[in-house]
Amino acid sequence: SGGPHTGNGPDDGVIAKFNATTGALETAVQVVAAGAPDAADTYLSGIAIASNGDVVVAGETNGLVVTGASHVAGKSDVLIMCYNAALTSNIWMTQDSVGYDQDAYDLALDRNGDVVVCGDTYSQSAGGKVAGSSSSALFEKFSGSTGANVWRSVVSSSGTFDDCQAVAVDASGKIGRAHV
Repeated sequence: SGGPHTGNGPDDGVIAKFNATTGALETAVQVVAAGAPDAADTYLSGIAIASNGDVVVAGETNGLVVTGASHVAGKSDVLIMCYNAALTSNIWMTQDSVGYDQDAYDLALDRNGDVVVCGDTYSQSAGGKVAGSSSSALFEKFSGSTGANVWRSVVSSSGTFDDCQAVAVDASGKIGRAHV
């Protein structure tokens, strides 16, 4: 529903809840990154609803969203957030940085409520990026109850740009992905 921009960066993330019958906006949460004025952006690109109604969102930020997070100025970090169903309370937030650009494009919830995220990274410290490649496809799993990182994996090939645009988890916990 429009209104003035109140964030630091030119782009802030928004999580919105709409009425299923009328499509009317019921509530919205603005996700703002701290940083130099007009320099910190937050992009949200994946959303899932947990079995208990919690809303889990994935994206990226090049500012500081989570107080105390490790962040390299000017580089993007994976951002994962969990809100209650009404979007009135943030349950947990994780800003995951491995020292250089990494982006989250999609997420899926497994049968335990844990969060699987896919995207890309330009960091060799993320584990496995092939020297000389532009980027690697990034896969991470986070605890659905705390947001803590459970594992990180990358897929990379020499001399190419690799990323993951979509991820799904089946009932047995197997992870499917679409990456380029």
